[in-house]
Amino acid sequence: MDIEGAEKALLDPALYPALQKMDVVVELHDVLDKSISSTILSRFAPTHETQLVCNKPVLFDFESIVGPSVYIEPSDMLLAGWENRAGPTPWGVMWAKRSS
Repeated sequence: MDIEGAEKALLDPALYPALQKMDVVVELHDVLDKSISSTILSRFAPTHETQLVCNKPVLFDFESIVGPSVYIEPSDMLLAGWENRAGPTPWGVMWAKRSS
């Protein structure tokens, strides 16, 4: 999910208990509030296995669309996936712990 900075208000398993049983993947907008990632991961830690996945530049795979015979500039491949963020927006991945 991508909720543009409202992560702290909406992703609280104590307030919304159904979240305790759901797997969650969410973009965390630390660019707006540096405590978002740590807050969300700590809220989910008692009921979930958590992981923070940091963004990294990736070249867009045009070849799978246009075929290998069309040349695409590498800078165009980079720009196709660039969101022009002013700071970090890692992803929080939380897998609900299943009882055995």
